Amino acid sequence: MQLDEFYKLVNGSFETMLNRFGTEERVRKYLNMFKNDNTYRELMDSVLVNDFEVAFRSAHTLKGLSANLGFDALFNASSSLTELLRHYEGANFDSELLNVRKEYEKVIENLNKID
Repeated sequence: MQLDEFYKLVNGSFETMLNRFGTEERVRKYLNMFKNDNTYRELMDSVLVNDFEVAFRSAHTLKGLSANLGFDALFNASSSLTELLRHYEGANFDSELLNVRKEYEKVIENLNKID
């Protein structure tokens, strides 16, 4: 799969990323770094142990990474989750967490298909 196809699948803009990073090689470099990033795992692990301070920081970091890399759907999902966790007071955020999971898995699945 080519990078422009990848970005269509994750609701992003390859042209924007190419302008941001300058070359296709640099775009690929940062996409590969994202695959090895532990932020998503940290988010899921912190939710499992009810550590909502760490969950907030992880969701916020994932939001930033998604914005910088042009993963628009993952950015929107992690942004919603971040706001619920910002001042967590027992609100149910299961649907937001599931949405983050769905979008993250879509990004990773498609990253693994890039030529």
